[in-house]
Amino acid sequence: MTEPQILSLARTVCSFEGVRCSRDAPIIFGPQGISGPDDSGIVGHLSVHMGEQVADATYKFFARHNLFEKKWDFSALLDQICKRFQGLKNNCGRKKAIKYYNDSFIMGDGVDLGSLVIWQDEEVIDVLHAIRMKHPQNITIHDQMRAFSRICHREEVECQKTNATVFKINNINWRDYPFFWNETCEVYVAGWQHMSDMGKVWKGDKIVEFLKREDIEAALRWPLLGPLFLFLWSLFLYLMSYCSGKQTNLNRIQKIILPIVAFATGSFIFTAFVEPTDMIDRAMHSREYLPDLEIFENEEPADAVMRWAKEASRKHHPIVRQPIHEMLLEHVCARTDLFNCTRRRAWELMDFGHITVASQSYQLYHMDPRADPVMKGACVTTNALDPCIERTARLHCGRIVPPPMGCVRDLARHMANQYREFNRGRGSSKNAYTKLVLEMDATHEEIFRRAARLVRQRGMNFPPLARVGNGTAKMYYDHDKRSMAAYGYWDAFQRLKDKEAREWTDKPCTPMF
Repeated sequence: MTEPQILSLARTVCSFEGVRCSRDAPIIFGPQGISGPDDSGIVGHLSVHMGEQVADATYKFFARHNLFEKKWDFSALLDQICKRFQGLKNNCGRKKAIKYYNDSFIMGDGVDLGSLVIWQDEEVIDVLHAIRMKHPQNITIHDQMRAFSRICHREEVECQKTNATVFKINNINWRDYPFFWNETCEVYVAGWQHMSDMGKVWKGDKIVEFLKREDIEAALRWPLLGPLFLFLWSLFLYLMSYCSGKQTNLNRIQKIILPIVAFATGSFIFTAFVEPTDMIDRAMHSREYLPDLEIFENEEPADAVMRWAKEASRKHHPIVRQPIHEMLLEHVCARTDLFNCTRRRAWELMDFGHITVASQSYQLYHMDPRADPVMKGACVTTNALDPCIERTARLHCGRIVPPPMGCVRDLARHMANQYREFNRGRGSSKNAYTKLVLEMDATHEEIFRRAARLVRQRGMNFPPLARVGNGTAKMYYDHDKRSMAAYGYWDAFQRLKDKEAREWTDKPCTPMF
């Protein structure tokens, strides 16, 4: 019998009354126990059914056991199975798995979309959002989230996010924004791999590929690499001197000159090929792209660009307030068909954890307008609940399917408690902007006014920026709670008071010592 005949016979038998079938296709591979890369034991059993692609079965196995979150290599396991078991040759036709398939998918008020295929590299929420944009009259946001919950509730489907990406910019680098010529924070990297002409020389591509390996980069970041290199280079020069000369011992002049030559040449080689220079920094920005800019549903473009700028600054020079930041915001706001830029200033992002409903986790966040001095008084509390927090709670509850009982009330209370706790900890925050209730796009005048107001609220006649002849006098440091808080705000202002100080404060580099 052929494979289609066997499957048809199995489905026919299972359709008989009194016959119970847990599956309608025979197993052609497995159940095979799969152990972890760290030999931690078997995490589960993988089976491949007749008519099923190995890629689809492997994806289901990964999704059931949360192996994508554990950073397991999907392609490596798939190749290992297909190469080791020759009987699965016909089931290894593709390397990309189908995440979800439905030959008659209905969404919204009876809208028949025909067959729906969601591939492994696609997000469920992105596909459903694209469908909703094609049928804006018949499919609502509630219909989208209800379909999302129905698909992602299946244990063999992995859903990494709950907000769709409505706009994305790839391959961002400095050549698109010629005013961005800042240095990078990555100093312990091999210079060769960032030289733009390195790939043109003989074996240059292989050298660059070798230097980009994780183990090689880790070795180059080793703090004792420089002294070790200098010792080996000096030893090499000593051996060359012994081997080239007739005498077996170095004279006094050679003993003095040789260490100097070794130190000078070793330092030059290490600086030229390991430590980056301005030319290497520019080549790095031209060869390596910044992170992709993504704007999600219900997200203000100004907040999305600020989030991108902070992420892009992790390995590069601070990007906020630079021309590349401003030009990207202008470019995004020009897309009036997708966005409505109601403001150009970013609000403060507050992460309030997550809520899990029907095995799906929803991230809870709140954008605080107090970080924008222009929006002062936007969230005036008229009752016991902050209207801005209540609006955020309604927005989150509108995307949760099915919504819990009293979702808006309970979620707003939870977020309000988290909001109060966050504000109590501002004074001890190491972030100067968080301490002053500002974002990184604040102007110098706004920073001064906010810091001065916070200091005076603590009962101290001490302006952050000392002035001569203005009638103010410094109070003695009494080590009480209010004066310590006032000096904390003054210290935050000192870190942001001028361009140079603010540039060092904005650097996101991880300290090496």
